[in-house]
Amino acid sequence: MYDSGRLKVYLNALVAVLAIIFSVITLTRPLNTLLLVCYFSLSMVVAFLAYKFKVFLQSRTQEKLFTAGQIEHKTQADKWKPLLIFMGAIIFALILPLILVFVLEPAYWFLSFTSIVTGVSLSEIILYYVGRQSKE
Repeated sequence: MYDSGRLKVYLNALVAVLAIIFSVITLTRPLNTLLLVCYFSLSMVVAFLAYKFKVFLQSRTQEKLFTAGQIEHKTQADKWKPLLIFMGAIIFALILPLILVFVLEPAYWFLSFTSIVTGVSLSEIILYYVGRQSKE
């Protein structure tokens, strides 16, 4: 199920650990337990959503590999829909932090940005371990 190398997983683990350490140090300077709880909660939500999205994309890729020899009768819109959704998600993820800078306080912007980084890194690690278990 997981086709990327170990180096990518180690790099994601390093990014996740550094983001967690940096966030905990930054958010505990003036001890604010609510911000820490929000950080870890949002990180877990982002990790879950990113994991589900990656599993969805991998299942679509495997489905296309299985049906590559068969004749497909899809319209042009059906062929472009997953790519448009993926590109829209990437553009949204890139623009969201810039929008949040102008809307939120610095602490909440920092919290949202670092929890996105942590969540996406954790989802890659989870995907690696689930894929490794399915191979065994």
